[in-house]
Amino acid sequence: TVLNTMNKPSQSTMKVINFEDFLTEVRWTQDMTHLVTTGKDFLRLYHWPSLELHSQMPAHSDKIWSVVFAPTWSAARPTAPKRRVFALGSKDGTVSLWTLDGWFCVRALNLWSKPVRALSFSHDGTLLAAAGEHDHVDIKLSA
Repeated sequence: TVLNTMNKPSQSTMKVINFEDFLTEVRWTQDMTHLVTTGKDFLRLYHWPSLELHSQMPAHSDKIWSVVFAPTWSAARPTAPKRRVFALGSKDGTVSLWTLDGWFCVRALNLWSKPVRALSFSHDGTLLAAAGEHDHVDIKLSA
């Protein structure tokens, strides 16, 4: 797998990273300081714009299909503390909630026996929707 970052206005390649295994998801952190990639059962965090590997860790027992970051600020709750969390959905049927600061798993949900392929936080970050290879969407409190 090749990760190719491009400068959109000039359409020039900024950096290319080759991986021995395949990637299933690529996401920016909300503050654009890091790029997160997922694949087999790991999560990698790269500094931006250098794309130097900051850290890598196993996060699930099978492929990670989805990663989504919770909103850090909400107009509905302007005085609430900023939450720097993200969620992972995996082929193993679980969803896990992690802190971006320190990379701690704060909650794991064994939802299904089939893969979780899509995740989405509500606009205020209090709800997390999960979908995959089953006939419904699960919505859970994210806190």
